[in-house]
Amino acid sequence: MFSQFKQIIDSKIDNKVNTISKKIQNKLVVLNGAGGSPNKGNKDRNFKLTFSSMIFIPPPLPMIQGDPNLFKGAETEMSQYSENGFSFYYEEFEEIGMTAPNLIVQQNIPNIHPEPLEGMHPYGFNFEEYNQRRANMNLNHANVDCKPHFLRIQNENPIKNYAMTPTNQRILSKAELMQCLQPTNITYICITDQSFTNKERRAFLKKLAQFSSVETLIIKGCGIKSFANGSRFPVLRFVDLSQNSIKNSSGIKKLIKYSPWLEFLNLTGNGISACTELEWKQRCNRLLSTLTQLENINSKPIPIDDRIGAISLYGPTNRKQQLEKIRWELHLDSLADVRALRPIHPGWQPQAILHIQLNNCQLRHFYIGAMVNLNSLDLSRNLITDISFSGIEKCTYLQYCNLSNNQLSRVDTTCQMFEFTPSIRCVVLSGNPATFSRDLYKKELIYRTRNGCGTNRSLGIQQIDNEMISIENKVSIIHEYELKTNAAANNQQENANKVSSELRWKLLIIERFGHKQLQTIPNFFDNIRHIAFPKSNIQMVDVFCFKNIEIIDFSGNDLFQFNGLRALYSLRILLLQDNPRLDTKSVTDQLDQLESLESINLSVNGDQSHQRYPKNNQNSQYRALVLGVVIPKNRSFILLDNNVISNLERVEAYRNAGYSNDLVERYRFFLALTINCTLPFGRQVYPDQVEIGKQYDPTQVTILRRLREWQLTSEFINFSYFTNVQEIDLTNNRLTDILNIGLQQLNCLSKLCLINNQINNPLPLIAQLLDSIKSLEIIAIRGNPCMRNPNDRLSLIGHMSSMKSITESTLKVIDTEITIYDKVEGWKLIGGPLKDAEILKLNYIVKFKSIDLFDHHHSLFNLELCDCALEYLDITPFINLRTLLLANNKFKLLSNIVGLGTSGSCQQLFALDLRNNQLDSMSDFKSLLLSSSLPQLSVIGLSGNGFTKSSTSQTFNYRSKFLALITPLSQSHLYPLSMLDSNEITPDEINDCQPLVGVDKKESLFNICLLRRSTSPDFFNLTELDLSGCNITFCNFGLLQNLIILSLSDNNISDSNLKDSSISSLNNLKALDLRNNRLKDLSILCKIIDLLNIETLFIEENSCFEKDTLKDRIKFFKKLTNSRVLSTMKYLNGSEVTSNDTIKFNKKKK
Repeated sequence: MFSQFKQIIDSKIDNKVNTISKKIQNKLVVLNGAGGSPNKGNKDRNFKLTFSSMIFIPPPLPMIQGDPNLFKGAETEMSQYSENGFSFYYEEFEEIGMTAPNLIVQQNIPNIHPEPLEGMHPYGFNFEEYNQRRANMNLNHANVDCKPHFLRIQNENPIKNYAMTPTNQRILSKAELMQCLQPTNITYICITDQSFTNKERRAFLKKLAQFSSVETLIIKGCGIKSFANGSRFPVLRFVDLSQNSIKNSSGIKKLIKYSPWLEFLNLTGNGISACTELEWKQRCNRLLSTLTQLENINSKPIPIDDRIGAISLYGPTNRKQQLEKIRWELHLDSLADVRALRPIHPGWQPQAILHIQLNNCQLRHFYIGAMVNLNSLDLSRNLITDISFSGIEKCTYLQYCNLSNNQLSRVDTTCQMFEFTPSIRCVVLSGNPATFSRDLYKKELIYRTRNGCGTNRSLGIQQIDNEMISIENKVSIIHEYELKTNAAANNQQENANKVSSELRWKLLIIERFGHKQLQTIPNFFDNIRHIAFPKSNIQMVDVFCFKNIEIIDFSGNDLFQFNGLRALYSLRILLLQDNPRLDTKSVTDQLDQLESLESINLSVNGDQSHQRYPKNNQNSQYRALVLGVVIPKNRSFILLDNNVISNLERVEAYRNAGYSNDLVERYRFFLALTINCTLPFGRQVYPDQVEIGKQYDPTQVTILRRLREWQLTSEFINFSYFTNVQEIDLTNNRLTDILNIGLQQLNCLSKLCLINNQINNPLPLIAQLLDSIKSLEIIAIRGNPCMRNPNDRLSLIGHMSSMKSITESTLKVIDTEITIYDKVEGWKLIGGPLKDAEILKLNYIVKFKSIDLFDHHHSLFNLELCDCALEYLDITPFINLRTLLLANNKFKLLSNIVGLGTSGSCQQLFALDLRNNQLDSMSDFKSLLLSSSLPQLSVIGLSGNGFTKSSTSQTFNYRSKFLALITPLSQSHLYPLSMLDSNEITPDEINDCQPLVGVDKKESLFNICLLRRSTSPDFFNLTELDLSGCNITFCNFGLLQNLIILSLSDNNISDSNLKDSSISSLNNLKALDLRNNRLKDLSILCKIIDLLNIETLFIEENSCFEKDTLKDRIKFFKKLTNSRVLSTMKYLNGSEVTSNDTIKFNKKKK
């Protein structure tokens, strides 16, 4: 630093001016013969006047650059704490080894194989009351006959065909018939294609009338016209009279009249069939109105509608009154399943009917009471209006019933019937009149069938109108009906909630495990180890029956009551999160006797205002409530709300459980040590397991860096057992005293962090403690009451005896690296002598800068102590000092620099830099500079001190005020002070600050320039003068008659100034530089030049001669009149004068 300055000072200023000038030209700002001024600056010119002697202008003070490593000492590992205070690198340790709760449990739930298809009534169902009500319903239609139509005959057996008829009961020819002696035994007659005479035909018909027991009569192609009088066939069922000669109804009148059970009649090929369609339909209607069992005419089945129409037109009154019943019987007769039973089982067996499907049959009546095993019933698209007397309640096993698109109108009576069909699962009632509201019958059906058997996985009805009924549907509707039922009760809402909640829980359990399994397998619930019903909208639960349960998950429900936990001694995991209405205390009160808990989750994630929301400010209170109940008895408990139980929470749980403060705080310390000294695997954290030495050997512990943020208190801390510990981190605790926690016994302790505690020990006692720990290298103690401000740290350092020397001590960091500055300031802060403290500082600086300050002080010429925070310095021994650079220190009084200005001391001082100190008195410098104690002082730096600043003005310029005090600047020839701070002291400045009394200011400036720029005070004998760049406008060379070289470049001289300056009287003047002035009239200039003996002239850069061109040179010489100029002037503007320049010399326009 300041190398340029030292190079100049080291040279012999008086004897080697030219050498120094060359250096200044190259490197520094120097005013030479061709130089410029601070106002205008030097021009970059090719030709300049040179002078045999020159005025030396010293270089400016350089910009101050402090040494950032001054008080840091050599780079060490402690240097990293020079700016940022020491603290242990802290990272939240994740206990990777901590075992998460095992969510997989082995359970062998008993089951029934195969899965039962049928359900059961719920547990506790009142069968006696139910059966009584069901029986009362049956009284209304106990004697209703519901046989198929074909069974309404005396003989319920099917018609016998040829193969089924015994030989002795059948006749197959005319001869057999005529010769038969026992006609009443014959049941089957078949005679075809026989010819008869009239007599034979009459005899044949007369004989035929005797067969009264015949059931099947086939006479084809025999020419029969009618039957004989007296023909009676009361049991006749099958008649085939095709290809005969029957012309009208009278031919078969006797047959029709006395054969009421006739089922089959074939008249094809007879005249009676040869008629129009309308006539034949009328004849058929009359036959059907009489023959109620007739099913087939002419080998064609008779439609049921035709049979019903015939009865309505021609039937008797009693049959007309039973028309809808007959319709049902006829349709029942047409069922394939019923027909299939006809040839197999004699008689009517309704219990064998399992399925009935009669769609679009225009039924208005039906009765199925005898079909007790009926499984499905489909009577859709009919005209049924009421099912109250249908016997449907007797169908115990009916599961499917479709009554859609009928004319049902009453919801209550319709749905009531299904209440007594215990197996009903699916009902379809859509498409009935608008009054039969789907919403109403859906609710009514669900409510009335709530206790039905349903399936093995669900109670009650399963589908309505092909739409599955969910548990939510059932619960909501039953809740609505319970409110209506108990409308008068005071606690109707509570009762309804209870009923619906119990039902939901019951349905969920049945759905999960199976109804029959629950009711038939002994101790079924004892086999359950894991039960989970998340997001099931459950409101009330009682889990007391799950005695061996380990995991319970009811998350995401709407629980407001959860009971039965108290006796679940195997319970490990309880998941009840996202149940905002659940009362935390009601749950935790049931956990006080459990000892196997590992994880509980009661958090509420959707509502940020809820206490159990993880980020709510009140969440810690809720956690404390739960942990206070759970932690003391559950040694394996690690998770609450899916977050690991923090160590602080674990400690505070014992306080909340009522344990004494002493036990809690002692447990806190022991637990912190255990966490620090053990691995998570197999670590025990119960109070009786964490005492010192239980799980580790304290003498083997070297690092205790996990003791931060434990809220430890001093009363229960004792580190004396950890004799080999090297590092301790107690950041962010509640320590108040560090003198009695066993630190004195830790002979290996090197790093101690006590940041952000409540330590309030007196600083002298803390200093004694730190001095006693000989191995301590680093301590961080900021953020405590004893360290409220930076001065407290310095005071602590000042009280330490080990900090009063520059020799390195073991302790290198107190929060930040301990510098010599800290030692000095601390010593002064506690009342140490300023001189002693500053000598300590100076000794360090000298050592750091490798300055031989004391052994060879007479040979010390340059002393640089910038940025050393010095307040005191004795320079008396340094009598040959030339530069003293003390910028950026803390000097408050000039007298603190002992020896400065003292007689016989610093006589050769050339430069003094006191910038950026704390000096407040400018008058001290006046006394210093006006005395003769610093005769060589040329450069002084004062900026940045107190007296250079103004509290009222931001533009305050202390230079003018300071220069006004130094009167020799304007009165003494070549007064040495030339540079103030980084700028030259110019004549302009001196003239502004110290104008000469009684002299014009312009003239005063010229006089000051003579004093500052002339090489001798003998102006008359002065031969060289450089006044370039002085900003002068006035000149008077009357006393300078012997000038040979004169430079007036870069000023403000005008034509009149130059003309009045007496310059024309300088007969010895050989070289003149007038560049860059305000000369406008070339004629005036030429008149002056005509009077001089100039050899070298510079006049360019003026208005009258802008540039040195041939044209301008010719013009200049043209203006001259003295021919002597042609012989004397050798150079113009640095170029040799030639004949081309003077070709028009003294030629004027004619």
